[in-house]
Amino acid sequence: MLRRLVTSLTSVVAVTAVLTLLLGGAARATVPPGFGVDPVSRSSAGADVRVTDVTVEPNTGFDRVVFTMEGTDTFGYYAGYVPGFWKTNDQQVVVEGSTFLEVQVRGTRNWVDPSVRVTLTPHLPALLQLKYVEENEGEARYGLGLAVANGFRVSTLTSPPRLVVDIAH
Repeated sequence: MLRRLVTSLTSVVAVTAVLTLLLGGAARATVPPGFGVDPVSRSSAGADVRVTDVTVEPNTGFDRVVFTMEGTDTFGYYAGYVPGFWKTNDQQVVVEGSTFLEVQVRGTRNWVDPSVRVTLTPHLPALLQLKYVEENEGEARYGLGLAVANGFRVSTLTSPPRLVVDIAH
């Protein structure tokens, strides 16, 4: 009887551990105030931009990624956690990390003047790697490989137009 109870408890613990890993629970930590885990976006009404530079920098409590653009301030964006990165032709783009954040700059003029194609591997506390995924139909996509899903926040700046993504440690 005791042996059967121990076997049942062991099975429950094993199933719980597998489900936690599959659902991302092992890679998620406490989200600090001001940061979130839900996708955020803004439409690109009349935008005409090109990403010219991508920089990363460590800060106290978060790592910052800045996408600098030339063009209008009306660019759109999307940022959200994803299971990985694939191009439209189903080719996987491998990025270092255990959790992944996709950042899209919308309203790009890729058919005339493509955005910068960059790979950065800073190995910061939260951001391990940033990699250009692709640019297609007016949307430049970048993959951010993270150490853990602690949350992120997005803001924009003008003169020049910039998209700022802060990733909590």
